[in-house]
Amino acid sequence: MMIPPGGRGSGTAGVGGFGREVDASGDRGDYSEFDEFSGYSGAGLFNDTPYDKDDAEADDIYAQVDEHMDNRRKRRRELKQLEDMKKARRERPKISDQFADLKSSLKGVSDAEWEAIPDIGDHSLRYKASQKKSDIFTPVPDHILDTRASTTASNVVLGGDTPLQTGTSISGMTSSLTGLAEARGAVLSLKLDKMSDSISGQTVVDPKGYMTELNSLKITSDAEVGDIKKARLLLRSVTMTNPKHAPGWIAAARLEEVAGKVVQARKVIAEGCESCPT
Repeated sequence: MMIPPGGRGSGTAGVGGFGREVDASGDRGDYSEFDEFSGYSGAGLFNDTPYDKDDAEADDIYAQVDEHMDNRRKRRRELKQLEDMKKARRERPKISDQFADLKSSLKGVSDAEWEAIPDIGDHSLRYKASQKKSDIFTPVPDHILDTRASTTASNVVLGGDTPLQTGTSISGMTSSLTGLAEARGAVLSLKLDKMSDSISGQTVVDPKGYMTELNSLKITSDAEVGDIKKARLLLRSVTMTNPKHAPGWIAAARLEEVAGKVVQARKVIAEGCESCPT
């Protein structure tokens, strides 16, 4: 008859399962300084073991193995980097490599050819930005335009169609007469042309009405008087610098006529006839 082992009686097979028997003493050791990642942080398992020659030889062997593996990986890395660099240079070569042949040919350039190379100028982004700022158009305010228009409206430059410039070709003879004075001269010239008889050369003018109309043409504005004075000085300078120029005397006489000084106009035209008999 077989006797069951201790701790197991009949009918208890499989009831408790296959578990680890509990140590009767309950002594599991001191695991207070043990870490699952780094092990024992303080005293190691072999801290009390003496370090002999065998341990030093083993450490040297492990160091040589690590160095060999690192060198093999380093060689592979260097080869890989070299291949990648060559591939990048083939796909995107450097500017210095592209112009290497041209740079070598610069050895034969003479000093005269080098000095004849034109300057490329400044085409940087900063220069373009500054130029763009200077090209910005700023519209002029309306009040400035209105002021300028009102100022220039009273100043009329003598042109080829004005009675003062008819038949003249004086270079640079420009004066600022008022629009009113010019209009009066133009109206007077047109009336004289209409009154003249193209067949007999005689005029059909009413003396009383003509004198009355001339008396009504008076200059009362200070600006008009100033413009007449400027024109008189200009024409006086023309007649003095070139007394043989007949259109200058004619223009001076017409100016006095427009200003209403008929006697002075006759005097000017008489001086012109003496200076220019032909």
